[in-house]
Amino acid sequence: MTEAMINMIQNDIYRCAKASNTRAGSKRMYEAMIARYNTLFIGFGDVIPTGPKTHYPDGELDYCNELNCIKEKLELVLIAGMDPDALFDDDDDAEKDDIIINISFDDVRAYVDGMSALTQSQIEEIHEKIDTLEEITNADMSRPQKWEEARHIIAWAADWGVDVGVGLLALLLKMSA
Repeated sequence: MTEAMINMIQNDIYRCAKASNTRAGSKRMYEAMIARYNTLFIGFGDVIPTGPKTHYPDGELDYCNELNCIKEKLELVLIAGMDPDALFDDDDDAEKDDIIINISFDDVRAYVDGMSALTQSQIEEIHEKIDTLEEITNADMSRPQKWEEARHIIAWAADWGVDVGVGLLALLLKMSA
């Protein structure tokens, strides 16, 4: 990822954080972010959850939750230290023999610590799952055994939604590397 792209993503993280506090202009910001990142990362908009919209008397629609999701997703791109296309590209024709995961368990713990929507007990619960994944990854067992051990964490992560799931996905992929 180039320095210019990193700077652009950091700027957009700030813009999303600022805009997610008020619905005024949130739709325009959401549309701009989706347009920008759909151009850069195939399928980016497809992984941003959207909820039902209510028309307010001022005529504005509330896209604050979507902007927060975009912010979280962009933060993950930065902390993952990887080409964002690896998170969003769905090119079935590409030959992909090697998977390089450049993320540590501590990186994901720090990412979770920064998720402002979580309570301290939720953060601790997620940290416990990360610790368990780390133990499984470092265990002296076959890959199928590791996947079997991690199955309950995968099901648990699916209940937490995209933001937690994407962070744990990178860690799950380390078991295959």
